[in-house]
Amino acid sequence: MARSVVIDEIQRAPELFTSIKALVAQDRRPGRFILTGSANIMLIPKLADSLAGRMEVIHLAPLAQMEIENAALKISFLDQLFFVNQELRRQSSWTDSSLRFFHYRDKDKVEVDVVSEQNGSAICGVEVKASASVRTSDFAGLRRLKASHNKFICGVVLYDGDKVLPFGDRFYAVPFNELW
Repeated sequence: MARSVVIDEIQRAPELFTSIKALVAQDRRPGRFILTGSANIMLIPKLADSLAGRMEVIHLAPLAQMEIENAALKISFLDQLFFVNQELRRQSSWTDSSLRFFHYRDKDKVEVDVVSEQNGSAICGVEVKASASVRTSDFAGLRRLKASHNKFICGVVLYDGDKVLPFGDRFYAVPFNELW
């Protein structure tokens, strides 16, 4: 019976690469070694031997919100601001468009939590609010973003409510659960 070996944080033991290379040379069946790590192994200065041609690199995105089970009922605002930022990044990997993410803050310290730019030609802003209601004032940063960028497409305030609500020209309040 074929067995697989899983080595986590392989970048911490670069000396293993020579042995792994020799074992793969003897038996090239794929999946015998599963190497995981939080660093790009090709950039490790002390890498004893490259596994080029003998390995496949798979980059894993953060978990999507729908993949996380048994989440705590109450999460902090920072946690929410974080599962939103990561969820937007995760979902952006599903499109062929080039999306970049930023935080907006102007000279008056007016901010937008997440700004996404699509192919350098369209900008959308996302504010995160840890409340079940939304006020016009919650859109202040998004309105400033719209006024300062002619590429502005829409602004969204994600909130802990249950209805999508319009808040003027290209502004919407959207429940968190609509994101995932």
